[in-house]
Amino acid sequence: AEEYLQALQDHKDGKITKFNKNFEALYPKTYEEIYGRKFSSFFSDAGDGLHVEYLLNTIDFHKFPSRYDSQFFNEDGKPLHVLWTFTVLKDKKDDVEYFVGAGVDVTELKQTENTLKQLNEDLMSKVSVTEEKTYEQEKMLIQQSRLAAMGEMIGNIAHQWRQPISVVSV
Repeated sequence: AEEYLQALQDHKDGKITKFNKNFEALYPKTYEEIYGRKFSSFFSDAGDGLHVEYLLNTIDFHKFPSRYDSQFFNEDGKPLHVLWTFTVLKDKKDDVEYFVGAGVDVTELKQTENTLKQLNEDLMSKVSVTEEKTYEQEKMLIQQSRLAAMGEMIGNIAHQWRQPISVVSV
């Protein structure tokens, strides 16, 4: 079973108010270091953080859930890819009170995808080289076949040329 990451961000001040142990484990900081931070501050790329901030501020509250593929860094500095789904919790007046983010760590999937892409590129390169070699070999076989046919034809002409001479000499 996959372990989901969850974080709850207050809509008014934009700070994280709740999160689960999986979120804490993914971003190995203490409770105090996570609580009260903006959700966008956890993204490895400033562009990602700004994008999430924009997403959370200009969100169309009628189009949920919203998905976003992001990248975090773990404590070793290795990138971790997380596929997030965002939604909102509303109060009794139907005003947005919280943003909820639920994520799945897809790091292995991304690594496998990148490995497959690289293997595919390598395979396509090898296929291309093999096709070129095959084409060159076919050209050479055609040329050899033509030369063999020409040699046979010259041999037949020479035979025909000698034939009448042998008849005259008899």
